[in-house]
Amino acid sequence: NKEEGMILIITNKRDIHSDIVIQKLKDRGAKFFRLNTEDFPLIIKSSLHSSREKIELPHIYLEYFSRQLDISSVNTVYYRRPLDSILSPDIADTNDQNFIAKEIKVLLKGIWYLLENNFWMNYPHNNIKAGNKIFQLKLAKEIGFILPETVITNDPETAKRFFEKKDGNVVVKTMSGGFMERNSKISLIYTNKINE
Repeated sequence: NKEEGMILIITNKRDIHSDIVIQKLKDRGAKFFRLNTEDFPLIIKSSLHSSREKIELPHIYLEYFSRQLDISSVNTVYYRRPLDSILSPDIADTNDQNFIAKEIKVLLKGIWYLLENNFWMNYPHNNIKAGNKIFQLKLAKEIGFILPETVITNDPETAKRFFEKKDGNVVVKTMSGGFMERNSKISLIYTNKINE
């Protein structure tokens, strides 16, 4: 039940930081359930039960190596480093793989939404919002940061006018993090001073 303070840790098998947190939780006798998302649905099983008679949150049970968790017992969620699910090798068709992967993501997001009123460390929606450069700019201004004049545009003429206004003292940066994959090689686009 809620008073027992169950902690759900959403991560992956290789996350050594979660290993350290879990050891600390064990040392304190805390109750936790580690959900390595890549194991869902091949190893982790889920069942959702919703009654027709009354309006209530559906009960979702997760079963993982003989441990079972009723998510209604969770009051804290640590959203650390989830990975995409590993699908059965029996699913050879790419279209089938994409469809199943999408269904899994929707199901897991549904579970997260049912837990949204609990205490979260790194709620996914907030992570996405916090990573948005436009939102960061707005928030930084609201809390008093001194910021350089900024233009975000896809219009070459606006960019050129801004460059001229600033006498070429301008840097450019990506909106999405700067990761690019080309021919199976990953490259990064850093913040750069532009010359023309």
